[in-house]
Amino acid sequence: MQISKLQPNGRFIAVVGALSAAMFLIAAPGLAQQYPEKPIRIVVPFGPGGGSDTLTRLLQPKLREALGQPLFVENRPGAGTILGTQAVSQAVPDGYTLLVTIDQTMTMNPSLYSNLPYDPLKSFAPISLMARSPLVFAINPNVPVRSMKEFVDYLKANPGKVNYGSGAVGGQVWGRQLMDITGTEMTFIPYASGGAAQAAILKNEIQFASADVGTFAALVKEGKLVPLAISGSERIKDLPDVPTLQEQGIAIEGGSWWGMFAPFGTPAAIVEKLHQAMVYAVGDKDNSERFIARGAIPSTSSPEEFARLISKEEAQWRAVIQKAGIRAN
Repeated sequence: MQISKLQPNGRFIAVVGALSAAMFLIAAPGLAQQYPEKPIRIVVPFGPGGGSDTLTRLLQPKLREALGQPLFVENRPGAGTILGTQAVSQAVPDGYTLLVTIDQTMTMNPSLYSNLPYDPLKSFAPISLMARSPLVFAINPNVPVRSMKEFVDYLKANPGKVNYGSGAVGGQVWGRQLMDITGTEMTFIPYASGGAAQAAILKNEIQFASADVGTFAALVKEGKLVPLAISGSERIKDLPDVPTLQEQGIAIEGGSWWGMFAPFGTPAAIVEKLHQAMVYAVGDKDNSERFIARGAIPSTSSPEEFARLISKEEAQWRAVIQKAGIRAN
């Protein structure tokens, strides 16, 4: 095959890439038995210090213990998690480049972006959930209500006059679903970051917002925000007096989650080794306590369970996003 005579129009790269992939598949069984033989890179599509970065770094020592090799975190933020996620989707599927990201990357982005360069299930091999976090739905204390029912009645009496905001499109989608279910209307205000949105609700620039427990719990306990509800099917230890949405007759499930992925095509034996390492690291008593202290509930799943969760939530959010016409680009 005269590959070198191909014109520089992308065909050369495509042919070489195809040959490399074929050679990797031939060698995959042996590689899986030896894996891992060198350090592993975990790409986090956020900057340092955020939830995904912090939780991943907490797991590093136990993951190294389980796998016998160092694991290095590489922060690759940008474009709503797309830059880092795309890089992992294009990596060699040998278990040495992994991704840790949030639910929005896999369940909302496919509907929010028209030219998303990855598919949540066709571009990745899910390894395991890492943690979950219910969302806290809260208001500024100046809003004259103290329950979700009162808030819904207030919104119906004042359509479009209540502002809500978020530093991520995910917050807009959650708010949109709440409005669809309750037949209410609020005005969305986008912010450059979650911190900016948090400052805005404290200053009453926006009156309503949702965030993970780790973000809002301290503000609720200090009386700076009034909690109306949490997502999920049961109350949480950190805010035991705050009822769930379901308790109040609002059928919204779920919350935020973090999980680990490998590129699609990673041998099943390698995925299983990584899954077992995650179960070991997340289940460690000290790690569990550290997660909980940050508002994250330690949670693992089999690769198959994780894939089903992603498929279910992607369909759920696609319906909300398409109905509202929300776009991120």
